[in-house]
Amino acid sequence: MVPGQDVPARPVIAPGKSKASRAPAAEIERLLSLLRDLGRLKSLRDPVGGSIAETYGLTHPQVHAVLWLDDEHPMAMGVLARRLGITEKTVTGIVDRLEEAGIAQRDRASADRRIVRLTLTPLGRERAKVFVARIHEKAGWLLSLLDGADRIALFRILEKVRDRMAGPKQGRLATEAR
Repeated sequence: MVPGQDVPARPVIAPGKSKASRAPAAEIERLLSLLRDLGRLKSLRDPVGGSIAETYGLTHPQVHAVLWLDDEHPMAMGVLARRLGITEKTVTGIVDRLEEAGIAQRDRASADRRIVRLTLTPLGRERAKVFVARIHEKAGWLLSLLDGADRIALFRILEKVRDRMAGPKQGRLATEAR
């Protein structure tokens, strides 16, 4: 039982991890309920929003690919697939369409011709700037809903979650490389 509650704590397995941690069932339900409520008010699926993808004739995964390529370039196809949470076969189709649209280009690593690297074209970099500006606009709106103290608390919590998800070996090093 969780102290002060009539709900037993149940183990929660982190994605991809075998080690169980304890999170009270009531807190899990509260989190999921809040996320559902937020999703009913505003789509949580995509911070860029459907309108930007539709405006440029792209799918959401294509927009996300452009954003990842803008953030980390050049990038291997396999890395992009992992960033997008899709298979390498699926990322090939996404990159094919981005390449056809003149947004991204492939090149092979000179040291190992099996490695296909991706970069944005000048048009792709222009699109990425627009997408990033839209994200900043939406993030600014979201943060404007909170006062300064709440923002500080939000950042502290998100940083703690990030650091714990990264684990002791990655931790802050992963974010310092940005």
